[in-house]
Amino acid sequence: MSDSERGAGLGRNSHARQDSWQDRFDLDKTSPRPFFEDLASPVRSHSAEVSVEVPYLRRGKYGLVSIAVPIEAVGRRMATLLTGQVLTTPPTEAHLAQIAKDAAGMDWVDVELRQQAYRKVPVVNHEDLRRAAEMLQVVAGFLANVSAQTIEAAKDQRRKGRELRLARREFAYFALDWCEGESGGISAEEITGMQRRIGFRRSPNRILVVRPEADTGSRKSYPITPLEAVEKLCDQLDEVAATRVERSSICVFLHDTAPGGNSAQKLEARRLAARILHEIRETCDLSARIGVGRVKEDWRGLAESYREACLALAGSGQATAFYQEPSGSVDDLSPRVEDLCRLLRANRLEEAGLAVAALPELVSQKLGARLEDFAFARLFFSFVLESMSLPIQKLGCSSTDLGALCSDAAEEFKRAATFSQLETTWLRSAGELLERAGQLNMGKRQQIVKSACRRIQSAIEQGSGSHELSLSAVAAEFGVSVSHMSRTFKQQTGQTFEQYVITQRIDFAKRLLRDPLHNVSEVAVRSGFSDPSYFARVFRKQVGCSPREYCANPLYSGFHAFRQAGSEKWRRPSRTGVAGTPLSASSDGETRVSADTANTSAA
Repeated sequence: MSDSERGAGLGRNSHARQDSWQDRFDLDKTSPRPFFEDLASPVRSHSAEVSVEVPYLRRGKYGLVSIAVPIEAVGRRMATLLTGQVLTTPPTEAHLAQIAKDAAGMDWVDVELRQQAYRKVPVVNHEDLRRAAEMLQVVAGFLANVSAQTIEAAKDQRRKGRELRLARREFAYFALDWCEGESGGISAEEITGMQRRIGFRRSPNRILVVRPEADTGSRKSYPITPLEAVEKLCDQLDEVAATRVERSSICVFLHDTAPGGNSAQKLEARRLAARILHEIRETCDLSARIGVGRVKEDWRGLAESYREACLALAGSGQATAFYQEPSGSVDDLSPRVEDLCRLLRANRLEEAGLAVAALPELVSQKLGARLEDFAFARLFFSFVLESMSLPIQKLGCSSTDLGALCSDAAEEFKRAATFSQLETTWLRSAGELLERAGQLNMGKRQQIVKSACRRIQSAIEQGSGSHELSLSAVAAEFGVSVSHMSRTFKQQTGQTFEQYVITQRIDFAKRLLRDPLHNVSEVAVRSGFSDPSYFARVFRKQVGCSPREYCANPLYSGFHAFRQAGSEKWRRPSRTGVAGTPLSASSDGETRVSADTANTSAA
């Protein structure tokens, strides 16, 4: 087939496709647009000119014009309203010739058909174009307002969703860590108010812990996470809420109101667990397991219900596991775990270490020698590690690292065949947790001291008074006690707080004295010394020379170390620039050149 025949075929196929589109969509067959949009559309043409005669009028090729009104909302363009192409003057022979010229070499273009379509383009005057532009402006304004309202509504909905998720996490933070008398500065009434903000009219009294299985990478990507899937389901239910408290666990709070005692309550919890598992499987293509704690009186028992749900998960391989009472005598174990977590929250790591070392002996005494008791010991040690990780996580440790450590320890507990192996794994894993807490504690102290040093330097440069740089004021600013700030400052800097402030004031004074425009009295005031005489004494003690001597020659202070070391013959450059001139210090703090040396210099 020749090129011309292939081009003619393409032209016929193009016309056939256009006819089928017109028939299918009931288009006006007299409309010239289908024959022009690839060749003459001013919207697609980058060289189209915007007219100043009619707003939003765009001029294209061959005298064709169209109106393009943008829809702008919240500072960005959302869309554009476009009109068809029209002419403002009748078709001319020059434009017809230009159409033929542009189509030259395009065998698939029917030039005559395009020229006929061009002659059928409506001719519109400028007044009609202006009215059309005004009408489109009104429509664009309406659509812009609708878009802006929709965007703002979506933003407000997202903001409320974030606030609700934060409120749920806040409630979980305090409810699962609640201890009468050690509430971290929050009252029971405030926690009750939190539960109302997250949608509970009655107090939540039961917890389900959801643990999705790790993704192996074989499933396809889904736009929703397991947490989002569970949250979406809980939002549809009455007095049920979900949040994340650990890296791999989702905590579901609910108010269980099932009548008929424990059997009915277990059935209601099992129904909820089944719906959660179905939602995760359908939306995330993941399997999951759920541990169910027992029903408590109110939110004060949620911490215990959470521990029971974790123990149920650790002790069973079923998809939905309910907590069962252990057969051993463990009445004294739960208070010991609470005491250990309380020590961690109070940052009393040494006492926590003693409690960790004593726990295996206590477990050995309380539990019997039966196989089920040994199985419970595995679960118990795994549970205590997870309980320890919560207060350590609040100190700032990565939840990912803590979760990995607890997961590895749980696997080792399962493989342990003797109580000695359990004890070894427990001491090593708990020791790693305490070590991380100690590192975090040390890092916090270093950060506090660094911030305090920056605060002191900034205050001195700004000319703050002594009361603003007192130990009590800085300690209060960083939220620590005076004794803690004093002890930590000494440990980290090797100086007391007062010594460090004096050193920084003198360093700032030395920088000012290097500027010849500053006199000693002015430098004393700017450095925070109200008495110039006291400033001179402190300066000499710190630098080894008087402020005037330092002002005359800053290198003089560098020889102070030799003087303190007992060197009797120490020299410095003279004020006249003669090196090695001996000096004698006078009683008034000034340094005088000996007469012999002065005469020699004069000669």
